[in-house]
Amino acid sequence: MGVLDDLFKRRREVCNGRIETAAGNWVFEPTVKQREDCTHVREDATGRTMYLVKQRGAWCLNPDVCEGVYPKSTSSGCWFVPWAHCRKCRHYRKGGTDGLRSPHCDWQRLRRGGDKGAAKETLGVMRDAVSFADEVMGR
Repeated sequence: MGVLDDLFKRRREVCNGRIETAAGNWVFEPTVKQREDCTHVREDATGRTMYLVKQRGAWCLNPDVCEGVYPKSTSSGCWFVPWAHCRKCRHYRKGGTDGLRSPHCDWQRLRRGGDKGAAKETLGVMRDAVSFADEVMGR
């Protein structure tokens, strides 16, 4: 049951709005120091130039907080927010609150359904697995 336990744990974290972070972050206006350490330059989804800097960042899906303020990913549609700004957001919940061990976003948690949403998604995955197994076994 190790694989299924991992699957359910990951679904629960995602549905409860676990905040994903990275060691680098994309910004529109890097400081002089950040510009020296800048490793990549690209355009965001809106066509503005963004710079990859050595700054801890988080991925955010909330358009009310991020639209026009932070660079937007062209592939996933999320915004790149500095970790310090994410932690100051009104939706940020630190680890250990709401029965969750990791920091999470209450905005995402409400939209994804929390534990109830995770349970529904897991049941859907289990139904698909059972039907696939039945097909393979010829039932």
